[in-house]
Amino acid sequence: MGLRGRLVCPDCGKVMTVVKNGVVVRMGGYSGYFKADLFQCPKCGKQILAGFGSEFFEYSGKVDYNFKEGRKMRGLNEVMVFMTFRKIGGRCPFCGKQLMKGQNGFYCSCAKWNSVQEEAYREGLID
Repeated sequence: MGLRGRLVCPDCGKVMTVVKNGVVVRMGGYSGYFKADLFQCPKCGKQILAGFGSEFFEYSGKVDYNFKEGRKMRGLNEVMVFMTFRKIGGRCPFCGKQLMKGQNGFYCSCAKWNSVQEEAYREGLID
């Protein structure tokens, strides 16, 4: 199988895989919303948004990515990445350090890991 139409990680050269189709995105310079697909590198964890659809204006649900103000709002993807790496181990997707094995799965001591972990607790995804 060739690479035509595939997304390749610019950091490590692996073919990226779909994490979630139809994430909702707000972009600066536009008044409406877009749906796109979230891809992730299976090796290093780098994520990208691709496959944007047409702009739409009526939406009352959760916005996964908000670039309207020039800053990224924490999206579902960070919690999903946390939940995955917590189970499988490897290197921390946020800082790159080797994850340590603990009583409730793998963990990292970096600030980003801890803030995403707190969000997962608040959302009731982990005990």
